[in-house]
Amino acid sequence: MEVTDSNFRDELPVIQKAIEAASFIAIDCEFTGLHTKRTVHSLDTPKEHYAKLRETALGFQVLQVGISTFEYDKSDKKYRNLSFSFYIRPWLALRGVPERIFQYQASSLQFLGNHQFDFNKAFINGVSYLKPKEAEKVLLGINERQETQLQELRKPPCKGPAPDIPAEHREFIDGVLKSASDFLGMHGDSEEELHFPDCDAYRRKLIYQTLLSKYAGVLHLETQTTQGGDARHVVARRFSAASRERELAEKHKAELESLEISKGFSLVLEKISHSGKLVVGHNMLLDLIRLLDQFVDDLPGDFEEFKAMSKACFPALIDTKVLSSPSANMPSFKSTALGQLLLQLKEKSGRIPTVEHGKGYGYDESSLKFHDAGHDAFATGLCLLGLISCLHPEKMRDNPELNATSAVLRSHLNKVYFMSDDMHYINLDGVNVVPNRSNVFYVTFPEEWKLNDLRTLFMPYGDVHVTWISHTEAAVRVRDSIRARTVLSDMAKARKDGGVPMYQVHPYTKYVDANARTLGLVQHPAENSAGSDSATAEPPAKRARSEEDRSSTGSSTSSGSCVSLSSASLESPLTKGSKNGPVQSHKVEVSASLMFEENDDWV
Repeated sequence: MEVTDSNFRDELPVIQKAIEAASFIAIDCEFTGLHTKRTVHSLDTPKEHYAKLRETALGFQVLQVGISTFEYDKSDKKYRNLSFSFYIRPWLALRGVPERIFQYQASSLQFLGNHQFDFNKAFINGVSYLKPKEAEKVLLGINERQETQLQELRKPPCKGPAPDIPAEHREFIDGVLKSASDFLGMHGDSEEELHFPDCDAYRRKLIYQTLLSKYAGVLHLETQTTQGGDARHVVARRFSAASRERELAEKHKAELESLEISKGFSLVLEKISHSGKLVVGHNMLLDLIRLLDQFVDDLPGDFEEFKAMSKACFPALIDTKVLSSPSANMPSFKSTALGQLLLQLKEKSGRIPTVEHGKGYGYDESSLKFHDAGHDAFATGLCLLGLISCLHPEKMRDNPELNATSAVLRSHLNKVYFMSDDMHYINLDGVNVVPNRSNVFYVTFPEEWKLNDLRTLFMPYGDVHVTWISHTEAAVRVRDSIRARTVLSDMAKARKDGGVPMYQVHPYTKYVDANARTLGLVQHPAENSAGSDSATAEPPAKRARSEEDRSSTGSSTSSGSCVSLSSASLESPLTKGSKNGPVQSHKVEVSASLMFEENDDWV
């Protein structure tokens, strides 16, 4: 069901009832962009990863939110599903709400357009929203205006001085005075209205000043927008304190109703939060960040506060991306991108229990419609059912209902996926232990360096994993932790006297500490670093530039964005006198450090 401003008020009771009845709720979002720059990499800690996403992703707008409710019917032993795609409108014509300014990423809009996203439904007819603090500010303004107007009403009328009318406006104001005099003479105590001609703000000011200097306490004036246009004009009618007080009460009531309607999608998210229901997403960290920031409150700078905020809004989260990670009972999937994951789960009959759709609120499972948020939320819910069937087939046979209290989900709750070499998820409900990285080295080098230069540099130390940080920086993990202990001392010995240093090798903790200062994070303590000294040297034997560069390190995959390369027998200047014995051919893994795995679906 597509939900826009046109049908939101009619559908809201259906949506709220579906949330109340749901066993679990799946969500998905579509954005105006993902990131302003690729600053994350696969050795980020959870704290660093959050800080970078918060910094680069906050300017973007959620254009569509998918909500898919799954209610288990115990009598029929099947799930009932209702799915909704909410188009979200960035602007809101409500007094007291500042204009919203956001950015977009051209490639993201192109991608959505290629998947038939209807931008008009979002920008012109989307559902509005208000954060709670925005709603409180508007409510305060409404109540203050009401009180001020009532106080003015109770004051005795006070005629102001007649204004000086410029010559070019005298004929117009004379006509206004004559119309007002005739109106008062003809209509007595009636509630008839006198509409003056459309005019600009200056002439409206002259009308107010002139009439109130002569008819204060006799006429009530207000400005109205001319029907069918943007022009404005002044309206006059006989003043009555009782009538005016009724008008103010009616206006106050109408403004409160308008405020409640303007909350729009925020009412839906508030309902989900208050329900405490299990909320399911796929690779959902960015969805979570944007939902909280756009509809709930400004994201905190502190990672622990973000975790607390997430838990307060959504106490039970499941990320199917984490759930699909290899384990004892989980099959190895070729891809864990949402579309591919669902297709693989459907390959075996019976993995996903029967799901019945409400008329007008479902999707045809035989016709894929990925990158519509409602459909992706529905697909995420199906993946949860299929994945639990893989992990606990007996559970899905005996009692397939999944909810926030299901024992089979307990160990997976509140763990959201993020792409990392040695961590699989961010734990929103506990401590995130960063693995020992004393065998990881931070290397800076000239921009013309390629993979082979790093491979040659670290060849004496066995298999390595290279994570590009920038064109002149990389993190190199030495697989053999014993050999890693000698890296800094060996390279310091190999440093040539004189000349300009061409590369530097540091403990990875040096990069972490510098990055923490840049991001404004609490500095990380050194974790069993390989040493406190850095090694500086000129590059190993250079070679002519070839086609092998960062773009040839391999395409990303859902299993880690790495590619294994077979090392050539290149002689390194560190070979001679090395404690590690003769040089052998070793494996080098290179991480492309993609920021979001949504790219796996973009085919």
